Amino acid sequence: MERFQQFSKSILFITLSLFVVLLGYVLINSEIFPHKGQNPLVKEVEEYPSEWVYSYSDIDVDECYPIVALRSGYKIIREHNSELLLGWKYELVNTISEPINVTVNYKILDFDGFEVCEVSESKFIQSKSIDTIQDTFTVPSIEKDRLQKVSWTISPGTYNYSNLEKYNHNRYLKCAEIISTELEDFRGPFWIRNYLQYVYSQSESSSIKDTSGKYRKNVGKWDYLANILEIKPLGDINNILDKLDVTFHIPPLEVITASEEYNQLTSEEKSTFNNWLQLQRDFGNYSNDSGGLFLP
Repeated sequence: MERFQQFSKSILFITLSLFVVLLGYVLINSEIFPHKGQNPLVKEVEEYPSEWVYSYSDIDVDECYPIVALRSGYKIIREHNSELLLGWKYELVNTISEPINVTVNYKILDFDGFEVCEVSESKFIQSKSIDTIQDTFTVPSIEKDRLQKVSWTISPGTYNYSNLEKYNHNRYLKCAEIISTELEDFRGPFWIRNYLQYVYSQSESSSIKDTSGKYRKNVGKWDYLANILEIKPLGDINNILDKLDVTFHIPPLEVITASEEYNQLTSEEKSTFNNWLQLQRDFGNYSNDSGGLFLP
């Protein structure tokens, strides 16, 4: 009997010990007692758009200008102590045969065009090269909903404009040749092909040469790139969109795949459509849950 009592006490002691250890583990790993070194005020990027918000506009200048803007963008990195940490970047090409110092003045605006924040950064860009100017900055968290649009100006350092004019410098042609070489050597920028496929998924790019074989003026940078990189429309996508009755609005994915028209497509047509839809996700405003708009 005495041995049984001692055994029972041992069992009770072990049970209580395990309970105390388990309770400690739960408390330490709960939100009641954050780990040492954790800052409960830091909200990581998952609560905010983790994707870059890009603009693909260029500088409105003549063909003898040395710089071509590929894209610019910003993203929210995190929030801490009522401040947003934002990153921005500006991707560009120096199309001339000499290095040049470039300054970018970057602004984020609200819906009405009022300035939310502004930052400037300079960088020395090597000759005939692709480069990125980037930085981070902070804004009050209360301004988060005002981050709607971007505006920027670019100022290149000294360059010989008259010499470029003399030899009929074509910055878009030079830009396309530089990017083509970089892609052939697997140095990027690798997003270019997908973006061009998005732009020209439904139609051919404009010809960059006239009937005499000379390069035309006032042709956009994407047309030069699409021609040199041989970007073609995406299969029979226009006919497929007609079959699905997709016009300006693309329905949510569940609606599309449940439709009789979609299920009547061939496997090849479905593959082409899904590739097109992925481009709308990557560069348009399409989402699987809510659908989206596109311009045919």
